[in-house]
Amino acid sequence: MNRDYPVLIGAAGWRHPAWQGDFYPDDLPAEWQPVYYANEFPVVLIAATDLADAATLAGWREAGDTGLRLLVELDDEGVLATGAGELGEALAGWILPAGDTASLEDRLDALGPALPVVVDFGTGEPDPSLAERLAARGVGWCWHGEGDAGGLAHGELALIRVASSGAGPRDMRRWLETGLAVQDGRRTVALVFEGTPPDITVLRQAQTLSELL
Repeated sequence: MNRDYPVLIGAAGWRHPAWQGDFYPDDLPAEWQPVYYANEFPVVLIAATDLADAATLAGWREAGDTGLRLLVELDDEGVLATGAGELGEALAGWILPAGDTASLEDRLDALGPALPVVVDFGTGEPDPSLAERLAARGVGWCWHGEGDAGGLAHGELALIRVASSGAGPRDMRRWLETGLAVQDGRRTVALVFEGTPPDITVLRQAQTLSELL
């Protein structure tokens, strides 16, 4: 499967009960869900705790063989995920919640340079001094679809996190064009849809639109 999209489109999470029978076939075993997901979407955002489960980890390793990229959200302390080292090239980067910004740079230092990392300030933004320091060390921050998207232009990972509920074609086009504007051929750019569950129809529409831009 061709995974060479300039903006990778996917969901936050994959184990959504409402997807059973809607996205996943009713008779699909849970351990096969990662590979099934990877047949349609090129990126997924998962919580670090998901990698503690051996069966899930094995499923993501197999899905990674198809070219799927995984973004792993750490906890506030930035503790590295158990089993993450077994994912190899499938692991595209870390998402670190900003949490206590006074300790943010120490937590980034603890992560080290092994993988790209992006900081998530939620719908807020870092203050100018912190933004300058993050940019100087090659670390960007998430954009949630509104306001200043400047954090996408720093580092090797650019992450757009938006709600799938109510997302229309104009929204999708704006989000995709913002991602394309920072894609320089070296940066991983991802548009991740969130929700309870993320709307599969919206993900598919965004993927179709991305192929037209």
